[in-house]
Amino acid sequence: MSILGLLVVALQLQPAQPLRGDPELAPVPMDGTVPEDPYWFPRMRFRQVEVEDRRKTIREPGPDTSDFPNSPYTLPAGRFYVEMTPFTWTGQTSGTTAAYNFQGLYRYGVTDYWEFRLYTQGLQVSMGNEEVPQFVGFNPVTFDMKIHLQEEIKEWFIPALGLEAYIQTNFGSKELSNGIQPGLSLLANHSIGEKWNLNWNVGIVGGWTGDEYITYTTTYQMSLSREITDNLSFFVHGYVNDAALPQYVTPVSGGNPNAMVMGGGFLWTPLDRVAFWGQAGGGLNKPAPDTLFYLGTAFAF
Repeated sequence: MSILGLLVVALQLQPAQPLRGDPELAPVPMDGTVPEDPYWFPRMRFRQVEVEDRRKTIREPGPDTSDFPNSPYTLPAGRFYVEMTPFTWTGQTSGTTAAYNFQGLYRYGVTDYWEFRLYTQGLQVSMGNEEVPQFVGFNPVTFDMKIHLQEEIKEWFIPALGLEAYIQTNFGSKELSNGIQPGLSLLANHSIGEKWNLNWNVGIVGGWTGDEYITYTTTYQMSLSREITDNLSFFVHGYVNDAALPQYVTPVSGGNPNAMVMGGGFLWTPLDRVAFWGQAGGGLNKPAPDTLFYLGTAFAF
């Protein structure tokens, strides 16, 4: 018998071994204890834990439009959120006039880890100036999808992860529509201790330059929040080029690169199914809006 044949026979006679680094498949001792993972790095699998809390609550996960970034967490299957920002004031920039908006985000949990969303900046009243007359219109509808990928691993400071993809359509007023615009974002969230939370996003957004071709711009969003009570938290946040969704009149491509905005606000949840929030901020450079205010509310169903 050849050496290769002897090796094959020897392997056949060996007892089955657990997969590397997976103590779940290792033999369990007679006392019922589970052996520790002998490897240095955590088992990084893109999977999620079982959803235990299926109550109709706005607390977990919280509303996405209360601050600039979006959370990596999704609604459990069958849950529905309505998030409205009935007052949004965006100051003028180097290329746009000031504007008022009534925004809306509608979220539905298709599965425990996949969420379908509809978003629009809604009604917009653009202020006029010497060059541009005032006008009223409706912003395009955005079809959005968010997937929850990975739970947070606190001991390694590895954040919870999510992925969001959307397409802004032309279903709006002619003055406010600018072709089909795709967007893709990586969503991350760190809990810091028991009271602090860091949420950040990195994405790319497409926009048309004239009628010839589409260009892509990177966007960045960050929010650091501090829980004051079970119902109230405060946050500071900022973005470069735009918030996680195309929420403001500042164009992110073809004329206003690297618009930077900083601000602060609050999130108040007086009831399990109702939340309110507000924010005040402004631009740090010329391409950004000089002021930015909004007030919003959300309901869970």
